Amino acid sequence: MREYDLKQAIAGLHTQRMNFSLYRGDDADQIVISGKPPGTTLLAQIEKDCGKTKRIMKGLCFMENGKLCFATRNAPAPAWEMLITKVLKERKCSQYLPIGLKQLGPKEFDEVSVDELPPGAAPAAPAAPPAPTAATKPAPANAPAAPAANGPTQDEWEAYRASIMPQLRAAIAAPATKVQVTKIVIAASAKEKEGKYGEAMDIFRKLAGALNLPAPAPAAPPPPPAAEAPPAPPAPGADTPPPAPPRPVRKPKAGNLQAALNKLTPIIKAAIAGAPDRKAEVLSPIVDFQKQIKTEPEEARATLRKIGTMLKEVLAAAK
Repeated sequence: MREYDLKQAIAGLHTQRMNFSLYRGDDADQIVISGKPPGTTLLAQIEKDCGKTKRIMKGLCFMENGKLCFATRNAPAPAWEMLITKVLKERKCSQYLPIGLKQLGPKEFDEVSVDELPPGAAPAAPAAPPAPTAATKPAPANAPAAPAANGPTQDEWEAYRASIMPQLRAAIAAPATKVQVTKIVIAASAKEKEGKYGEAMDIFRKLAGALNLPAPAPAAPPPPPAAEAPPAPPAPGADTPPPAPPRPVRKPKAGNLQAALNKLTPIIKAAIAGAPDRKAEVLSPIVDFQKQIKTEPEEARATLRKIGTMLKEVLAAAK
């Protein structure tokens, strides 16, 4: 295996998304960009170059409008940009500065498995589509792929995928099923791009059977809205009372917000103990909360809710 070089890894991004991991070492720091999650051979190279290391961040890396971008599951912290910039300067990759930081969407995976292309090589061109015949008309360039006849619609597919997303994340987090699940997810995503939503759902159903995951029940239709009776007209001669003034919106108090965070302390400790490699992700929003609580209590309250959601996800993945 050739020696890892960050500059060559960035040059090999082309138009595809790849995995990235940021490692802090006793002697140096390094960013690992690879088509598949880094294996033992690559990690041994990083340990040799940087000393004893610890991963503090992971996600996807890609080029967007000529800018090098890093996307992570949790909201990026300001300190992350500073640390990535520092590594790029030390590794003589300043030409890619400034970078972009993004948060992945709820339906996006933070890990991929793709074939790496050498620097300067262009991705393979897609096969030319068949020429249209008299019986067919070419669809507009921006039209989405049509689902198979009598198959599920795109909305039904997306609802099904969202229902099993927690199970998929837990399976990807488990070392025993990580590789198998990642390959199946990529296969289902390919069917989704082709508009074959029924085949994509079949792939996930086979995955659920192989891993003994409970198949999600179909969502029940929402109950019809209850008819509201029209308001009774005022009695003749009666004065119409003025509308009630709007209730004032109470701003959260810093003391109450801090007390709510203090109640989460045992859960925070449990999350860090169960997933020590995600310690930086757990602590980052807490640092933001401490800054916001003094001057921006509304944002602090929103951050507190995000902390609670993140802790549930981390604990579920650590089981």
